[in-house]
Amino acid sequence: MSAQVILSHPWFPTLTAAVVAVLVALVVHRIARMLLLRLTRPLPGLYGMVDKCRPAARWVLPLIGLQMVWQAAPEDLRGLGSVRHLNGLLLIAGVAWLAVRAINGFTEGFLSKYPATVADNLQARRLHTQGRVLARTAICVVLIAAASLMLMTFPGARQVGASLLASAGVIGIVAGLAAKPVFSNLIAGLQIA
Repeated sequence: MSAQVILSHPWFPTLTAAVVAVLVALVVHRIARMLLLRLTRPLPGLYGMVDKCRPAARWVLPLIGLQMVWQAAPEDLRGLGSVRHLNGLLLIAGVAWLAVRAINGFTEGFLSKYPATVADNLQARRLHTQGRVLARTAICVVLIAAASLMLMTFPGARQVGASLLASAGVIGIVAGLAAKPVFSNLIAGLQIA
């Protein structure tokens, strides 16, 4: 293939913009990671969350950049709709992965302040159990919401996705009501500690 054929291909400008968007997103990720790790070092919960989010953010930021490029691309490009849809699915999955990592990182960072290896560890063990239950509940809600949003991108499965999203909302409300005593115990335990 000659350079003239490559340069005149309808996808060439869009693919060039996509490469630039990915490179810019990776540079932004690297700079933001260093700044956030430095700023959150004194806060164990936030530091753990930022630290755990690094691999997921490395994928999510380029996917956001690519989605912006695909949305700005000319509508007459062949196969653009499929590329947008695939990128959208990957972006939803990436954001869900990022949220799960953030929840796990915050939980681990927060619980690191209360080691269960000390002699009198009843309070610490209780905080660990409550924190892990809350984290798993939040992760379940995030995963159900992500699955329903992914289903809603398919026209034939839109109704199933909407029903699943509604059930995730109901699960979130029920979990919030059920976790009310856990939250009050957690806060009381923190005040005592």
